[in-house]
Amino acid sequence: MTELINAIENLWLLHPIGQTIGLTASLCYILRTMQRNDHRLFMTQMTGAFLFIIHYAVLGAWVGALGYTAGVARNLTAVTLIKKINNPLRLTLAFLIIYGAIALLTARHAVEIIPAFSGWLTAVAFFHFKNIRMRLLLLCAQGTFILYAAYVGSIGGMFTAGSEMIFTIFTISRLARTATSLPQGV
Repeated sequence: MTELINAIENLWLLHPIGQTIGLTASLCYILRTMQRNDHRLFMTQMTGAFLFIIHYAVLGAWVGALGYTAGVARNLTAVTLIKKINNPLRLTLAFLIIYGAIALLTARHAVEIIPAFSGWLTAVAFFHFKNIRMRLLLLCAQGTFILYAAYVGSIGGMFTAGSEMIFTIFTISRLARTATSLPQGV
């Protein structure tokens, strides 16, 4: 436990401004889960995403910064256009190409492809699934992203991905209980 605390302290001392921005972004993501108003939820999440773009740029983790930028575009698309699009496969393919290009153009190591993989999983989840299936895929995306956050030394990224995984597991559990308590055919 002492080694973990020392490692976190060393990460903090290496980039105190970047880590502060990352933890502020994490706070936005946690506050997002507490919002009852959809508009406030969306705005809180977008604020956190913009802060994470800055956070990863300050850390020099350009794959993460560009991945979050594409994630903002993906989320805006999902919220505004998904109901108007008859074939979400084209939209999914477009984001797969965007994430692939980001990974190929900026990744210096194989580990830096992880944000693209996480983005791919999230795009498929948002555009093709609902409820439990969507959240299971999002759980996989969060699990892969926590590896990247650990690799680049992002305390806020690890904290956010870990907390999102916990909240997602609780939500899946709640949805599963609700689904099993409904009468057949509902």
